[in-house]
Amino acid sequence: MQLQSASTRIPTLSKVYLCDTALAKTVRFFEDKEKLMENCVFLELLRQRNTSPSLEIHYWNSGVNEVDFVLRVGGKVEELLQVTYADSLNNVHTREIDALLKASRELKPKKLTVITWNAEGQKQFGDKKIVFTPLWKWLLGWQTLNR
Repeated sequence: MQLQSASTRIPTLSKVYLCDTALAKTVRFFEDKEKLMENCVFLELLRQRNTSPSLEIHYWNSGVNEVDFVLRVGGKVEELLQVTYADSLNNVHTREIDALLKASRELKPKKLTVITWNAEGQKQFGDKKIVFTPLWKWLLGWQTLNR
């Protein structure tokens, strides 16, 4: 299923993810930690979808910017997730923030989240609040979207 809009599309996931992150690391499928983190997030989202069949997992791409995960529940965009290997808020690349903000203007999600290696906090960008949470905390303390 693909969603259409005037300027961009939200394609269903066509990225490559592996079901075993240890195997991915062993065969050097992922050379950087950020890709491995993104794969972990995807696997957790799949696990969540098993208990919440209405959860749809997409990504957003404008041709210039990309958001790693667009989460829809009941046809409504609930959350945008961006994954980055950053150990402090100062190390989060502006391209990650810019992509979230651009996508949020179009998709109007309830929540914007950046999953980091170890950075935690919140930042306000105009009327948009972005929550930064470490991967380990996100995996252990997943906040459901009322699913």
